[in-house]
Amino acid sequence: MSRETLDKRNLDKSFDELYKLYIDEIYRFCYSKLNCDAHYAQDCTQEAFLVLYKRMKQGESFDYPRAFLYRTAYNFVKKRYDAIKKEQENLTKLDGLEIPDSSENEIIETLDCELLSKRLDEILNEKEKQLFRLRFTEEREVREISHQLGITEHNCYVRIMRLRKKIIASLNDFNN
Repeated sequence: MSRETLDKRNLDKSFDELYKLYIDEIYRFCYSKLNCDAHYAQDCTQEAFLVLYKRMKQGESFDYPRAFLYRTAYNFVKKRYDAIKKEQENLTKLDGLEIPDSSENEIIETLDCELLSKRLDEILNEKEKQLFRLRFTEEREVREISHQLGITEHNCYVRIMRLRKKIIASLNDFNN
């Protein structure tokens, strides 16, 4: 058996031991930091272990692999938070159907409320109507809406963004 094969086996064995030892702990850490979002917690956990494996493969040894995994997982969680924050900032700019493009503002201004209501009724399905009502008519917070709909806040933000785009596109088509 070649030395390379032996080293690879030792690497895999060492990594497997660390994986079995810390996977649940690191996952729970990510899960709690990401507001119980299992999908992103799993992603961050996998990324942390992938970094560990790559560094071990390069020959690096770790005196405190647990601390390294926590620090690495924390960095991935922080990146995820930054992405969520950026999405929230984008949505905040779009809240209240304030459309930055002046031509789109003109479209909304030319439609009267009854016509707008009828148009929304035609293009939105029941879930979208509910989301529209909660967010734009009742002006509820995203956290409250996500709790009521049983979805994550991130998912709620994405749905609101898609709803806004759908409405704007439909209004553009309607006006043309």
